Amino acid sequence: MSPLKLFLDAAADLVWLEASKKDPAISPAFCADSLPFVPLPCLPSLAAKCLGLAIIAGACVVKLPLFRNILRSRSTAGISRGSSYGEVLMYSNAVIYSILCGNPFTAWGETAVNLVQCFVLVHLLWKYPSSVGSAVSVRERLLFLSATMAYFVACGTVLPERYYYLIIAMNWPTMVYSRGTQIILNFRAGNTGQMAFFTVFMQWGGCIARIGTTIKEVGWDLSLLFGYSLGAVFNTILCLQVLLYRERTAQFRKEIFGKKE
Repeated sequence: MSPLKLFLDAAADLVWLEASKKDPAISPAFCADSLPFVPLPCLPSLAAKCLGLAIIAGACVVKLPLFRNILRSRSTAGISRGSSYGEVLMYSNAVIYSILCGNPFTAWGETAVNLVQCFVLVHLLWKYPSSVGSAVSVRERLLFLSATMAYFVACGTVLPERYYYLIIAMNWPTMVYSRGTQIILNFRAGNTGQMAFFTVFMQWGGCIARIGTTIKEVGWDLSLLFGYSLGAVFNTILCLQVLLYRERTAQFRKEIFGKKE
């Protein structure tokens, strides 16, 4: 098979649209045979797929500014450990639910990327305590890792299909806890610590964009849509905190760097 044919087949899969389930005339072959001119019926799904890929690409760098701040200061001050644990659970639920439901990767790929980055953040929280004397115990680390692995196995092998919706529904209270603890910590401290505006803003934008792509690629899955809407609300509050506390945060970071030097 020629490289061109392979490319056309891949492109056909990319522009495969949900509407094809209703209209048999619209198929991967139909879209591929029309390339490089994309037929009008293929455009909505092509746009949704491309936006999904863009979200996944953006997710690859979303926490890099936060990691840079932590590595430069060798401190995780201002980052809630409970919030980070909650993020691991949230993204784990989203990945597991999407895989079990057979949703297209372009509709949830960024959650897998974010999950990996959340594990990196947890490692940094363990390596660089937020303050002197706040080292994370080995017991807490083992409990977190074992509970996470047990949860993956249970959801993937034990949970009946009729209860899949509970996986994503768990994200609602988890998000309230995860985002809420970070918001409260910022409010009490009067600064946002090592948080980066780019990271929070990208998370906010991802939630907004995911509402549209979910409707197009998955359908009106209210469990997913409510979760993304809730995430957008909490990330809006975090964005406002980063902007409102930017002067005090800058002063706080100067003090942190001064102590490390």
